[in-house]
Amino acid sequence: VAACVRVPLELIKVRVQAGLSPNALAALSSLYAQGGLSFFFHPKSITAQIARDVPYAVVTLLIYEILRSWVLRRKAEAQLAPHPHPKSPDQPQ
Repeated sequence: VAACVRVPLELIKVRVQAGLSPNALAALSSLYAQGGLSFFFHPKSITAQIARDVPYAVVTLLIYEILRSWVLRRKAEAQLAPHPHPKSPDQPQ
């Protein structure tokens, strides 16, 4: 689903960055004139976007899970470790 949103935006961005269109609106008009609405959702474009998005999503999820486990482990260790009680000013040192 996200690829269907990103592909048209990516096509417009690439045209502007490559100097093929002076701005996003001109790129949009040019692309629409070339192939209509279906031009924005060409199967090759969507496949390429998915091929880029899936590895990114997998790596992001793995990093999130690793960091989450690390933080939870650190919190558990901190709760189990004895905490020194601060001495009150009345107690001799």
